[in-house]
Amino acid sequence: MPDHSHNFVIIYSGRTGSSPVVNILARQPGICVPVFENLDRRFIGADRTGEIPGILDQVFATGVLPGANLPEHLPRFPAGETPASIGFKWRPFGDWAKVCEVLRARDVTLFVLTRRDFVELASSLYITSHGNKLQSEVKIEKHPQFGLAIGARAAVEREAIERLQTMTFPVRPRLLYQVMRHQADMRGRLLDLAADAHQRGVRVRSILYEDFTADNAGFIRGLLAEIGMPAGEVDTTTAFEKVMKVPAKSRLKRLGSWLLLPPIRLQMRRYTRYGRDLEALGRASRDGSQTPVRPRRPVQGLVHLGG
Repeated sequence: MPDHSHNFVIIYSGRTGSSPVVNILARQPGICVPVFENLDRRFIGADRTGEIPGILDQVFATGVLPGANLPEHLPRFPAGETPASIGFKWRPFGDWAKVCEVLRARDVTLFVLTRRDFVELASSLYITSHGNKLQSEVKIEKHPQFGLAIGARAAVEREAIERLQTMTFPVRPRLLYQVMRHQADMRGRLLDLAADAHQRGVRVRSILYEDFTADNAGFIRGLLAEIGMPAGEVDTTTAFEKVMKVPAKSRLKRLGSWLLLPPIRLQMRRYTRYGRDLEALGRASRDGSQTPVRPRRPVQGLVHLGG
């Protein structure tokens, strides 16, 4: 465990449980989560890309993003108290080299959140990306992995998801391949950013969605230990609930046969390889050793990971 507390940033691709993770972290004593997705490009604006390093630096300095419209479900840090750790989830954009300078100067641990089960991830995204084309009974507005646990909107979403989980869907191999290729690309891009950050002296850790869903409290304790915060009793209350109870891959007809196709198997191998490299990178960063894991391609200039 570090001898002092650190700040943190969680970078991620969609459908990895980032919302409930930061919602729980915001409830822990001493931790300030000043933004939800307010630092994503769609909120900051592409025209302010050059300002991102300065904006990040100011957020870490003050624990506030001026003018941010924060969602009600995000716990507020107590007024008048000084946070021991400031952190948030973020889909990176901007000049990555300058961002890493801020992360290093502000003593930030960079967590990379991905999923271990690629087939389940791809199946879930296949249903939600193309489900409206494959059936007409339920209108799928967004990904149903997690949803708000309270309110009228939550009740409507929950009813739709309960109906959705009783359905089966045909597999269109070209569509499934496109989903898998995109998700493998996204994990590879996260690996590139993390490996580049490590080379620039930023602490990097790999964390997995499945570990969070298996043991919320244990997962959060692990994160707290990594940033040097006390990890005793953990408040795992969250405004989000896992609404997709049935494995998505069980909803796809003859999925096992389609997974044998060479182009699909290639994407599975890519995703697995990038995951192994992220794990190795996290271990090397923790041990302070040199790592053979380098970006697949140089990270130069501006980056944009979505959002």
